[in-house]
Amino acid sequence: MRTSGYSVTFKVENGAGAEGFAAPGESLFDAAQNAGVVIDAPCSGNGTCGKCRLKLLSGEAEGGDSGARHISAAEYAAGWRLACATTPRSDVAVQVSASSLAWQNRIRITDFSGERERAVFAELRDNLKS
Repeated sequence: MRTSGYSVTFKVENGAGAEGFAAPGESLFDAAQNAGVVIDAPCSGNGTCGKCRLKLLSGEAEGGDSGARHISAAEYAAGWRLACATTPRSDVAVQVSASSLAWQNRIRITDFSGERERAVFAELRDNLKS
């Protein structure tokens, strides 16, 4: 075992994955960011939103949820953790749920330049007027 940090394997529900590294004391959230796995965390990783859920598949980690605010005891026993509050204690593999990925949770913004978008917008506008 390395004393300078741990290997982290990120597996995403859709089959994608990434390899990362966690320095001593570094959270899985920070390791994910460094590996290009962008986990949604509106609270910026300070443990208040509970959106950075992942499942510990193998290895040892410490923490995961302060006071079980976002993860029940049963979920914790099943391996679910908050990435921002979890620090690896060995090489680990984790599953990142698709709903935790930032790109899945962003609102689509359109410029209404397409014909379909303009038609939908016009119909909604007309419905509001009536």
